[in-house]
Amino acid sequence: MASAWPGNYLPSACRGCIVVHRSHPSIYGIFPVNQEAEDNFQWDPSSKVFTVVNAKPYPSFTYMTFLETNVLDRHGRCFEAGITRSDAGNEKMAITFVVVADPMTAVRLGAIEGPPTSGFFA
Repeated sequence: MASAWPGNYLPSACRGCIVVHRSHPSIYGIFPVNQEAEDNFQWDPSSKVFTVVNAKPYPSFTYMTFLETNVLDRHGRCFEAGITRSDAGNEKMAITFVVVADPMTAVRLGAIEGPPTSGFFA
């Protein structure tokens, strides 16, 4: 039976993966950074917004995964989560951001309730 989807695309395999290529309608926004900025990940305890900073003069590519953590979009809704499974078969909620950031920009992704801890991987 032929699939309606091209190639081997499976929509269910993409749950929990948010691709931010220069922009995304649900993120908090993208802002310029100054010459003194450093590449890093930032979590603001006041706004609770998680930000990726690209202080390089060329685009950067970053993967970040949050386990067992809800990440809220700029409308206060949770980004859709997926599931990750360990070798032992244990499942955890997972949200992965794939970010392509332009040079000298800060990408404000989403709000999380507490600082990233052991459930954050970059």
